[in-house]
Amino acid sequence: MEVYALHFPLPRRDLESLERILERAAIFRTSFDDFGSDVYRMATYRTEKAAYGTQSYMLIDRNIISRLVGLVQGNRANEDHRLAAAALAFAQCANMVVEPNLALYELAQTGTQSEAHSELGRFRIADEVDPRLYADIALSRRDFIPAALLPTGKRLIEDVPDLTVPLRGWRSNYILALKLSTIELQGGTAEEKMRRFVEWMRDEFVFGASATVFAHYYFAPGKPKRRMLKSLRSQDRQLALWGIRNAAWDLNLVADWARHVQRQEQEFKLWVLCSRDASIGRIAGDLLSPGGPEITTEQLAEALFVKHWGLALGRRLLRHYLDAGATIGDSGRADHDRRSMMSKDNFIRTLEAEITAWRLS
Repeated sequence: MEVYALHFPLPRRDLESLERILERAAIFRTSFDDFGSDVYRMATYRTEKAAYGTQSYMLIDRNIISRLVGLVQGNRANEDHRLAAAALAFAQCANMVVEPNLALYELAQTGTQSEAHSELGRFRIADEVDPRLYADIALSRRDFIPAALLPTGKRLIEDVPDLTVPLRGWRSNYILALKLSTIELQGGTAEEKMRRFVEWMRDEFVFGASATVFAHYYFAPGKPKRRMLKSLRSQDRQLALWGIRNAAWDLNLVADWARHVQRQEQEFKLWVLCSRDASIGRIAGDLLSPGGPEITTEQLAEALFVKHWGLALGRRLLRHYLDAGATIGDSGRADHDRRSMMSKDNFIRTLEAEITAWRLS
């Protein structure tokens, strides 16, 4: 058995305190969540690198980035800032690469590319801050980061990506979120809503894995759907659209992470999703469980339908889903999906019009 000498930039007591904070908050999702506490041990990722040359990555969401940027702008730390500081200190000590670009695409779409580039510049500064400062913030020994302690250097603002390039999958996820929303607003029983969504994916659009898991949580009775589709029934219908776009970004984040996970073994990488949003964590956890990314569609569907809907109703909906999914292998299905992808603008216009026309009766 090989033993590796791992050197960290923080005292052991601080390392363990940061690990406990993050584990209690449960903000990580990995393909090895069943390893338990090892997910929240910095040594796990350092040992993977030393033993196998595996590089670890942390995919962070918009909320984490905004808190880190706030810290380098001199904001006083609240609980959210302290948790974000703990996450970045963990990544730095574990020698992880922090990937913020998906969240910055979200900002470029909802704000401007200039705002997103400015945020990227501030994040790159944040990523260079001494982890001891983040540990002080996370452990409440410090309330802000003095400007004099921030790193400087031209290299921090070079290599700015073009955030106007269409992002893979986002419009599809937006269409799926729009349809989920229109089905919810049309009413009906939970079973009827789930059936209509599955049938629409089969007949009109394409099947979306992360959107289907989202639908389980949103439509199944007794599930914590609060804030999954923010302001859906607001009198301000533009606010309702904003909430749907927000859900689409959540779906895109989870789908992007899942794609990375599916390739990580061949690429000698480990991908950790970092988000405080409970909905994102639940969807990501279900998307790969049980059995990791190798699970078949049928096995995943059976586990999820029974988990969310109970045995009898779950199996009834499962049969409906599998019958619908059987069309994927049909000779004309590829052409159907291709036509659907070419009609995205029409889907968006039609579904947005339904959302904006809805009124509380």
